[in-house]
Amino acid sequence: MSPLSLDLFPALVAGVVTFALGGLWYGPLFGAKWADSVGISASDLKPAVFAVGFASYILLAASLSVLVNWTGADSMVGGIGVGLVAWVGTALALGANTAAFTARSRPAFLIETAFQLMAFLVVGGILGAWQ
Repeated sequence: MSPLSLDLFPALVAGVVTFALGGLWYGPLFGAKWADSVGISASDLKPAVFAVGFASYILLAASLSVLVNWTGADSMVGGIGVGLVAWVGTALALGANTAAFTARSRPAFLIETAFQLMAFLVVGGILGAWQ
């Protein structure tokens, strides 16, 4: 297998797991606080929002699959390491910049950033373990 290859089935599984975790995170765990911090209500969340979210998690998992293969991470811990580095260099860096320039509330930034961290770690862990 090429180091730049994509493991499609594990990436799909990881994407679905992340979407489900997002439902818990933005639902019973932090949903009310997050919605209040960004000024929306549940009725504002139309089906298209969830479709974009689902597609985003599949894309995240597919991209991390390539990185996991490229780095040779072949364990859950190795995959989590790849996920952590990818999160710091992409989601955290860009999210902090966006938050600074858009005056995103601190609670919104923390809830969103913590979920993104968890998503990168879970996807990386699943993909690394699947090797």
